[in-house]
Amino acid sequence: MGVIVACCAVLNIDQAGAAVHDAVLQRVVRQFDFEERKLGNFEPMPMHWFRVQGAGYPKYTEIGFDRTVSASADTSLKLQLNGGSAAVVLEAGTLPAIPQANYLITAKVRTDKLRTSRARITAVFINQHSKVLAATQRATAPIRTDGQWSQVSIQLPDAPDQAAWIILRLELLQADQFEVPAFGLASPRAADHIESSQPGVLEQDIHAVAWFDDVTIFQLPLINLHVDTASESGPTTKNAPATDSIGEDLNVIRLPDRPALHAHVHDVTGSVLTARLSLYDADGRQVGQQVRPLDDRHPGRWVWQPDLPALGHYRAVLHVMYEQTVVAITEIPFTWLPPATVRSYSESDRFVIAAEHLPLDQRPLVPALMRRIGPQRVLLSLWRADMTHAQLMRAIDEPDPLVTQLLKQDQHVMLSFAELPRELAMSSQTDIDRPLKMFADPAAEWKPYVQAVLARYGHQIIDWQFGPTGGAEGFTRADLGAVYQRVADHFKRFVPSASFILPWRATFEMTDDATSLAADSSDAGQIMMHLPVSIRPDHIEDYAKAWSVPPSRMIYHFATLDPDEFSARDRATDLALRMIHTWKLQPAALAIDQPWSRLAPRDPAIAPDALLGVWTTVAEQLAGRRYVGEMDLGEGIRCILLDSAAGGAIVAWNQSSPNASADLDLYLGSDPSAVDIHGNRFPLSRHGDKQRLRLTQQPVFIEGVDMRLARFRAGFRIEPDLTESVHTIHEHVVHVENPWPSTITGHLRLTGPERWDFIPRSVDFSIPAGQTYKVPVDLTFPLYETAGEKLITARVDLDADQRHTLDLATPIKVGLPDIDLKSSITLKTAPDGTRLAMITLVITNLSDRDESFYAFALPPGMPRQQRIVSPLKSGQTLVKHFTFPADQLTGRSIRVGLRQTDGPAVLNHVLEVP
Repeated sequence: MGVIVACCAVLNIDQAGAAVHDAVLQRVVRQFDFEERKLGNFEPMPMHWFRVQGAGYPKYTEIGFDRTVSASADTSLKLQLNGGSAAVVLEAGTLPAIPQANYLITAKVRTDKLRTSRARITAVFINQHSKVLAATQRATAPIRTDGQWSQVSIQLPDAPDQAAWIILRLELLQADQFEVPAFGLASPRAADHIESSQPGVLEQDIHAVAWFDDVTIFQLPLINLHVDTASESGPTTKNAPATDSIGEDLNVIRLPDRPALHAHVHDVTGSVLTARLSLYDADGRQVGQQVRPLDDRHPGRWVWQPDLPALGHYRAVLHVMYEQTVVAITEIPFTWLPPATVRSYSESDRFVIAAEHLPLDQRPLVPALMRRIGPQRVLLSLWRADMTHAQLMRAIDEPDPLVTQLLKQDQHVMLSFAELPRELAMSSQTDIDRPLKMFADPAAEWKPYVQAVLARYGHQIIDWQFGPTGGAEGFTRADLGAVYQRVADHFKRFVPSASFILPWRATFEMTDDATSLAADSSDAGQIMMHLPVSIRPDHIEDYAKAWSVPPSRMIYHFATLDPDEFSARDRATDLALRMIHTWKLQPAALAIDQPWSRLAPRDPAIAPDALLGVWTTVAEQLAGRRYVGEMDLGEGIRCILLDSAAGGAIVAWNQSSPNASADLDLYLGSDPSAVDIHGNRFPLSRHGDKQRLRLTQQPVFIEGVDMRLARFRAGFRIEPDLTESVHTIHEHVVHVENPWPSTITGHLRLTGPERWDFIPRSVDFSIPAGQTYKVPVDLTFPLYETAGEKLITARVDLDADQRHTLDLATPIKVGLPDIDLKSSITLKTAPDGTRLAMITLVITNLSDRDESFYAFALPPGMPRQQRIVSPLKSGQTLVKHFTFPADQLTGRSIRVGLRQTDGPAVLNHVLEVP
């Protein structure tokens, strides 16, 4: 499988170099350039092309040569409307097809005066009896170029064995003709591509015109690439074709299986070709390559099991070359996952993949894909907008094969009324994405269809969502509570234990009805809360506090960063952090839209997103574990503790540390190991009796951690955690917690910050199981201590399950609670050429009273400068500037700050002169 592109699809052969020109021309089967006077054709129509006649194609449309408009040379083929549609078709027998060959059709198209009509090119194979092989039909998207020439292309599927000829149609179609079958297979609906001034009305174009030129048919190598598995014992047999069609369509592999690339190149021209198979990781780095001649000694079907550097997401690209010219390309993405663990099955229903808009031809692949991803919940929609009344009636009697198979393999299924069938929506006078409006209809035309669904699945499926994920119909309904109650009463006659899910958006205020729905335990209501990417991961907890809905009733649905705007690393980091931050809230579940797409427009095979492996791995790390606290590891470092009966873990990352990565040495247990968000596991290096932990912005999970030691570290704190920047004695309390099931004893000595004094500095302690020991401490610090976050550090000799010597840390902020001070330094050049260092202080009074200060700057070796800040009124902000010669201060520090005029408070900052 793979997306096939040929260089000649976009190559202007008139501008190509000689070698490329020859390589391309060798593969031209036929070109229709409409320059037929030199062939003796003086008729108005080109040879072998005939006007399409019949319903919708009037005889009075203008079709024929146009020698005033062309893309190249002198002539093009013109189709002009006068009402109705116009089309020409290539005579059967003109363009032969070779079975198992691959064809690409390109053309240049220009349109003008198109409003609702569109141009199109359609192609199909027929057999020797002129029977259309409908499944092979392909067409361009509807074309409108507004007076410009545009090149379009069609990639035909591999020619089947019965293929004898290729038939082409060049078309200029009114909107209603897009739904008329061409060659036996309907094309996309016009409504999907064309806007009308009157919704529901397809208007007719009268003066629309389209020109076609240089219609070229290329014969390409038949090229196929798919990813399957190879066992640990070795790669797949070299020339054996893949037999597991489902496996090759998934492109998701789990250890102990290893990815194997199955390539197939077949060319009927007899050219000497070379295949270059390249492998790239998610960041676009090439991690492997295989170059292979295609000749008698090297068959065109082979298997390559690359030596991948790590688990994760990859992209394989196969180039087929004639000499140095690329004549065809195909590529395929795949994801390599870690082995499933027992913990993978714990709390699997707390992770949801929303697959409401799953393409029909992809539905058979989903059960196997979910077996490979893991036992997560799947949100599906049984109804589709394009379902006819007959299909709805048939659904009453026939179970859905996808739902049936998922339930058979014990998959947790949720059903969503994400889309209403158009016929049902029209009869209820509502939109297809507003099911609550339909359910509120007292006529209740929906009841027979819903009752059939409930009768079939109600004993196995209890989760029912009303509206598409990310929708917010409930926000617009003043009668939400009444509608919900009416629907709940009807559903519970069939599904007594039903749970009802209402989609919402985090950017909308929660209404009282929505809050009541989720707060009423008897109705088991839940909110599917959509979180857009504009809400940062570390802000999710703040939003959750404002919703007045218990997190246990919330399913948080994550939007993900756009792959066209963000790197794979940024997208992976963002998703992992969203999952981790939200997990702290203990939600009902986390959800994501299906992290895959189609491999190609008409190929149902799975193209996994780079986020699929991240979602799966992080879900398996979080499942079964509870947030129990945070451990301070220094400025800008986040470390969250997760515990469970089966084994705890910590997850840590560099959130805002000044350095891109931070190295920490600490004792985490006898044999901890790290797991990245792609599932790669690696040991931690040792430095003495400690492990070294290197943290970047991407979270890492540490397993095998001594969780009691971790919780002991996290329980070390000081209260209050703000001390005023006043040179006096400050009273605080140091807390030490005992997470062990028995009494612990030990000795604690406060060691920092440097030049701080503590009374007492050291204490002996004995703490019963589960209790907290509180040590009153008086602390003082130097007059010149700078404002900001500091670390209270301590050395502890501990007797617990065994003897430990630990270094602990907890943050404390030095500052003034009601004054915000920001300082900065910039360099500028005076008119006389002197370099100056300008210091800026921005001072804000956050208190409810007036304050008076002196702002100061103390450059080394220069006189002190000072400005009065008085009175600074409540809520007021003032800016003060200081200027010094920069050359004498380069590389040195300047102490700046505020001093109270009527008190002892001093707020110090230190600035480095660049």
